Amino acid sequence: MRTAIACWRDRIAPVFDTACSMVVSGRDGEPGEAVELPEGGPARVERLRDMGVERLVCGAISPFLNDLLESAGIEVVAFVSGEVSEINETLKRGGDPMEEHPMPGCGRRCGMRGGSGRGTRSGAASGSGQGRGCGGRMRGQGAPEACRCPACGYEQPHERGVPCSGKTCPACGAVMVRA
Repeated sequence: MRTAIACWRDRIAPVFDTACSMVVSGRDGEPGEAVELPEGGPARVERLRDMGVERLVCGAISPFLNDLLESAGIEVVAFVSGEVSEINETLKRGGDPMEEHPMPGCGRRCGMRGGSGRGTRSGAASGSGQGRGCGGRMRGQGAPEACRCPACGYEQPHERGVPCSGKTCPACGAVMVRA
């Protein structure tokens, strides 16, 4: 499985949304080249897809980018921290980076888990698709109260059944995210 690890120097980047580079493994699982990440969420997802990445290991990640990656068929292993070389060793021997290298404060109770197939590991460890991320809100348990524009900060009430990522900001035209 071709894996990308979002990095900052020789460690996992604390937030994928602002990471500058990633290390992409070869098809054989051996660590590969360091690659710069473009700015902007959709461009990052497109870059991963173009490189044939099937799994992303990262620190924290916004729900917006997590959803974009999920829809692109890229598995997200989030809330991981540590040295990139340690994460690579864990992956090579088939270990779980979330269990062995959790972000401080995340531990086993917290983190994105579950999903099915090649989707993201969001939800509970049981694979039910519901659970807490490090943000504390139950995923799949009710709608967010508001949608926010990441570009200008404009907020509007969330409409039930309409994902925030499906809306554009009336003030500046950017894609909205969950508040």
